[in-house]
Amino acid sequence: MSYDKTRLNLMNSIYQLDLNKYSTVNDLDGFFETLEISDENKIKLAKRVENFIDNKEKIDTELKSVLKDAKLERLSYIDRSLLRLAIFEIIIEQDIAYQIIINDIVEIAKNFSDDNSYKFINAILGDYVRNYYNE
Repeated sequence: MSYDKTRLNLMNSIYQLDLNKYSTVNDLDGFFETLEISDENKIKLAKRVENFIDNKEKIDTELKSVLKDAKLERLSYIDRSLLRLAIFEIIIEQDIAYQIIINDIVEIAKNFSDDNSYKFINAILGDYVRNYYNE
């Protein structure tokens, strides 16, 4: 596994929000307690999750623009969480090169999603960055 553990924790937080229909960071307190990370890192993670929640509508709008015939709501929880995380990091946080983000997301998908989901995720994110950066 070569992906960033911080990214995995954020993806799991987004997954928990979606799966449990949570709408606030406080809803994740029990989940945060299960994480084997420092209190300082839990605070940083909570701030990133709050930023994600604040921008979720924009993230979903961006995703829907590139999904074509696929419906966001019909994707598996894990695939939807991975795509949302990638878009969040690419357009909201903007502090890591999109190539690194996509590589990590694809690696996480290979380990946690269906056998071929990583190909779908890679294609969607590839299309997105080509449109977003006009490449």
